[in-house]
Amino acid sequence: MSFILYKKLIKTYKVFNKNKGLNNIDYISIIIIGDKNGGFGIGKSSNSNQNISIFKALSKAKSNFFKISLKNGTITHPIIGKFSRCFVKLYPSTNRILFSCGSYLRSIFDIIGIYKISSKIYGSKNFYNVLNAILNAFLNLRSFFFVKKKLNVY
Repeated sequence: MSFILYKKLIKTYKVFNKNKGLNNIDYISIIIIGDKNGGFGIGKSSNSNQNISIFKALSKAKSNFFKISLKNGTITHPIIGKFSRCFVKLYPSTNRILFSCGSYLRSIFDIIGIYKISSKIYGSKNFYNVLNAILNAFLNLRSFFFVKKKLNVY
């Protein structure tokens, strides 16, 4: 059985640091890897060389890999993720609506394998806050059987 990972470079940019006449340039890269079946990992790294920065971010994403439970290409119940002043609300969607989310969320959900979802971002639109709020939301996600047992639905 082969384990195929899909990777996507979400963001990379330059940071200039001035220190007593010297200009230091750092490249910051953020990569997400996923198996399109509920498993994903996110890595962030910085280095003075862009290729090395991307490689280090990829290795960090592989070490941070974890799985979430999905049901029919969507999440099992509505969840809220919070980080700093950013709130991300994720709702399972019906068969008619595929993606109803914006910007970075769409690329993240595509790599994870979630196709029927709608989301809304409240508060801070800073990319790092949104990313950490999504991670917080997925850590609060319960499996379908746990929710079914909690609601006493058979």
